[in-house]
Amino acid sequence: DKIENCYGEKDYKNYEIFVHALKSTSRMVGATVLSEKAKVLEDLAKAGGAGITEDLHDDMMKRYRKLTDIIRKAMDINVAPEGEDDTDEEILEFAPVSKRKQDDAKKGGEA
Repeated sequence: DKIENCYGEKDYKNYEIFVHALKSTSRMVGATVLSEKAKVLEDLAKAGGAGITEDLHDDMMKRYRKLTDIIRKAMDINVAPEGEDDTDEEILEFAPVSKRKQDDAKKGGEA
């Protein structure tokens, strides 16, 4: 999961981008509590990551996973079997490209 990777690597610039997307899409589907939690983490990431705690991050991710599970069931989207890649690309179709990938693309790499 891109958000988890950025959090684990303390890559708060890209974490901010992905959490911003989560905030916006959550608000669009009516998940206001998730959107508000993402807004808090987006603001903390924007300020350099100080104040981002494991509890805040884990709570947001728990709510995010619950929402994606609900969407998958409602839309009858199959989840990958145990041990296979199970990304949220199908659900988060509008997720932004990370800053790192944008930079690579400018240098002639793949985005």
